[in-house]
Amino acid sequence: MVGVMRNQITGSKLPSKRDVLSVLFYNMRQVNLNFADSASLVIDEVVVFWKKARIPTQHRSNCITKVKALYDELRNLEKSAKRNTPQQKENETNFESNLDDLFDIATSSAVNDIKIPEDRDFLLLQRQRGRPGCMLGVDVKLARTEKRREERIATEEKRREKYAVQKPGCSSEKVQCVELSDDFGSSDAENDDCINAGDDFEDESANVSGGSEGLSRAKRGRKTMMTQRLAAALDKSKVSDRDAMHILSAVLDALSIDPCEYVLNRTSIKKSREKWRTKKYSIIKSSELMIDFVELHWDSKLLPDITQNKNIERLPVIAVSLDFEQLLGVPGIASGTGSEVCSAVFDIADDWSLIEKVQAFCFDTTASNTGRINGAAALLERKFGRNVLWMPCRHHIFEVVLADVFLQSKLIVTTGPNIALFHKFKNKWETIDKTKYLDFTTDLSVYNALKNISAEIITYAREKLAERQPRNDYKELLQLTLIFLGDKTNVEFKAPGAYHLARWMSKAIYCFKIFLFRDQFKLNKNEE
Repeated sequence: MVGVMRNQITGSKLPSKRDVLSVLFYNMRQVNLNFADSASLVIDEVVVFWKKARIPTQHRSNCITKVKALYDELRNLEKSAKRNTPQQKENETNFESNLDDLFDIATSSAVNDIKIPEDRDFLLLQRQRGRPGCMLGVDVKLARTEKRREERIATEEKRREKYAVQKPGCSSEKVQCVELSDDFGSSDAENDDCINAGDDFEDESANVSGGSEGLSRAKRGRKTMMTQRLAAALDKSKVSDRDAMHILSAVLDALSIDPCEYVLNRTSIKKSREKWRTKKYSIIKSSELMIDFVELHWDSKLLPDITQNKNIERLPVIAVSLDFEQLLGVPGIASGTGSEVCSAVFDIADDWSLIEKVQAFCFDTTASNTGRINGAAALLERKFGRNVLWMPCRHHIFEVVLADVFLQSKLIVTTGPNIALFHKFKNKWETIDKTKYLDFTTDLSVYNALKNISAEIITYAREKLAERQPRNDYKELLQLTLIFLGDKTNVEFKAPGAYHLARWMSKAIYCFKIFLFRDQFKLNKNEE
């Protein structure tokens, strides 16, 4: 099926699957090599063609894995060769028809990474049936471009060496090397090296025979300017290491200070900032916390990973006391289960030596935290070996209260995430007359229950409205409370918004509006 075995791959096209298998079998059967060595030699030959075509390839281990998959596919067909079934014949036909297709080891982003249109078109043609197109000789145009670039870089290196030998000091020309680097290339690493123009020269003097004076080479900068306050300011301003390098260079130049005396490159700045962060963290953690008890707060959030390629679950853990609040850490967790949360919180508390001082937990009301058996709070109590006060977050605890109210009154009958009653009310909102609403005095049972405390509630709601509210739905709930209790100073209704079983605020707002417009919002018998 594969054909004649060959000792090497030839031709002017990128290797096909048949080429790979023929050389693989030659190494295994003629040279008597094992599969691993044979596949390694085959990949070496295949990569030569791909490098000649200037197409980025996958990692070597991935290429060998593709060879093994192709070999296993052929071996499976050989094992079942005696089967005379339609499926077997179809598999053999498909495999044989694909043998002359490209053995593709290009990276997933190769088409986007290739800058030369001809190389990109060649790869796309090679991926087609029959692999149309072929590689010719040297690309004269590209070779000239690369040669000119190498000459420019060599000229710049000679200029720097000549300047360093003739003038032991540093002038504005050396300070401008960052700007000159943009004309030559292009990579970030080149820019870093250019800032330390004296990095390539040793700290020594060269004596010339014949009694002439020794010519000293330029000295590499040794002074560091990164302090704890400067590192903290850069972190607070969210300045990257590379931007910090350019800013500090410009500041030194503006102050007429010789930048060549200082260590200014991205790597050194990065290490200095990490050193100060580590030192500050060690000081905070090693200092004796003069407190008798703490309350641990945690709440998982889905945040972008440092690579920005995916999201990761992170768990901020905060220790709070009467006059003390400290972020203990933000570890990443594999999942939001109770066991994962418990392990992360316990490890951080143990690292800060707070196990004996923890007296309360504060968390949201998800099942992963409040579960009686596998909840994070219950698991932490078992690890601590004692009871700990549970103080669920005030923003979430009312979800439990309202959920029980809805369950007891059988107001909501649903198995999905949405509430059918609220959905119908939202659809009928446009047909409702907003000027005709009914407050609590129109219902005798509600009036009798609230008449003695309505004035106190109105006073409280007005005081809170005078304050700044962090969310608009808090403000809307207070306004609806006043309207519900008969206050007509500022009557305004907003259109119904999002609703969800996990949002207690939306439940309360919808219930207020349904009560106020209950005479206009009536369900038929089937809906009831």
